[in-house]
Amino acid sequence: MYLVIYAVVEVENGDNQRWFLGLLKDDLHRHNTQHWTFILDKQNGLTNAIESLFENSEHRTCVRHLYNNFSLSHKDLTLKNCLRDVVRATTVSQWLEHMQRMLDLDPAAYGWLEGKPASHWSKSHFRKWNQCDMLLNNLCESFNSTIVTAREKPTLTMLEDIRVYLIRRIVGRRESCDRWIAAIGPRILKILEKNGIACSHVIAFVVSRGLNMMEFVDDIYKKVAYMRTYTPSISPITGPSAWPTPCLNPLNPPVYTKRAGKPKKNRRKEPNEVASSMRS
Repeated sequence: MYLVIYAVVEVENGDNQRWFLGLLKDDLHRHNTQHWTFILDKQNGLTNAIESLFENSEHRTCVRHLYNNFSLSHKDLTLKNCLRDVVRATTVSQWLEHMQRMLDLDPAAYGWLEGKPASHWSKSHFRKWNQCDMLLNNLCESFNSTIVTAREKPTLTMLEDIRVYLIRRIVGRRESCDRWIAAIGPRILKILEKNGIACSHVIAFVVSRGLNMMEFVDDIYKKVAYMRTYTPSISPITGPSAWPTPCLNPLNPPVYTKRAGKPKKNRRKEPNEVASSMRS
């Protein structure tokens, strides 16, 4: 994960999400977003904002949220495994085969899934020119869990904690990449060695011709691209004592609206997540 932009808002709603995404689009100076991919959860406001601002981008549904909705009426473990095979299918023929298996198992479950655009949740229908096959938004969940403690602090202190975290992360990633012994990262290399990237017949043909499989790996997975991403660094900034003092009225914080109930620190878990954690 490489964090590009973040913001502080009072509440997560459609207006703030649209404002945030508008800043993202303007800052990156990208008007053609055909090669952008957004992985969404169940927030309608976020979906509407992306559809209006990034008309040509690819929209995906986080499979964890998809399964949470699916499991409300289809709880069978066999159906869960079948759903996993459907979303992981990399070709349309594989997708059709697993969908037929789901139809044989439970026509109602098949009808529920068939009503969702496969281009949003199955690898077999993702855009071929986007080098991203992610099915989950776990990267966002991981970042949110990292800043739980920082979010309890005042705004300036919170932002400083996040900035320092990002500085250390960028440096750590750069140093890790510098230790790579191959032209591609260890995770991609491991997948390649297990014949997970290309068909085994393709790999056998390439090797029989005396070619190097590394040449057929996309450039975005190679060390050069990784180092190009993590070479820039976040520069240190001076503390509040060195900030200029403009001849203006002091900036007051916005009016705080206390919400009912105890403030929540952690993400609200879905029913099936709670059940699995209790069993473990």
